[in-house]
Amino acid sequence: MEGSWWRRFYSLAHPLGGFIVRLLRRVGLQIDFRKMQLLLYRSGLGGKVDPQSWLGLKATFSLLVALVLAFLFLILPGSLAFKTVFFLCVLFLGFRFPDWRLESRGRERRKAIDSQLPYAVDLLATCCLAGLNIHQAMSTVLAEIGGVLGEEITVSLGQLELGMGKDEVLKEMRERTASHSLVDFFSFLFRAEKLGTPLEDVLASKSRDVRDLQRSSVEKKARQAPVLLLFPLVFLILPSFILLTVGIFVLPILKM
Repeated sequence: MEGSWWRRFYSLAHPLGGFIVRLLRRVGLQIDFRKMQLLLYRSGLGGKVDPQSWLGLKATFSLLVALVLAFLFLILPGSLAFKTVFFLCVLFLGFRFPDWRLESRGRERRKAIDSQLPYAVDLLATCCLAGLNIHQAMSTVLAEIGGVLGEEITVSLGQLELGMGKDEVLKEMRERTASHSLVDFFSFLFRAEKLGTPLEDVLASKSRDVRDLQRSSVEKKARQAPVLLLFPLVFLILPSFILLTVGIFVLPILKM
């Protein structure tokens, strides 16, 4: 999200979002900015876009959709009532689409974190077995993995260095990533550090647990695949098969 065009667009979206907030407050409506901020953080845009600007971006997108619909409103046939209902429905979808895209991006980030975590735990266990302390091992892991998981671990370690409590760090991580595996791993590390348990043994055990959890998740998705295939099979493939097999006998009878 860099470039002069984005900065100009963003500079227009922020005041537009502020105008919408003031307008809604005048009519007694409040916007849940906390939920919007949560979506932005989970999608990776928390440090780049604030909720007010995101509201302005959504309004701008809706206005662009409205302009396209206004043109279609004039050229498409149909009654005025149908066009009005169609216009309002698509305008609502245009306003909600950016939020749906945020939620989708947040799910993609969570899946990326969960997929990188087993390798990161294995690498951390290997570094500790090689004689590195937890801080040196974590630095090695961060330099190796990078990506979304590296970003989230860097943020959490920075919060710890600034003096934030471990419970609050876990809470922030849970809200920011929605990754139960990552939160459980850090909670496991904090508990092992508090009890003075040797990290080499607990990390090897945790690595097996994370891989078993990932394997069970894949097996669960594999078991759900036949159920998901029922819809296209029953409503798409089966009717086509019936038309091809029975239709050749029914059509001549209908033509008689």
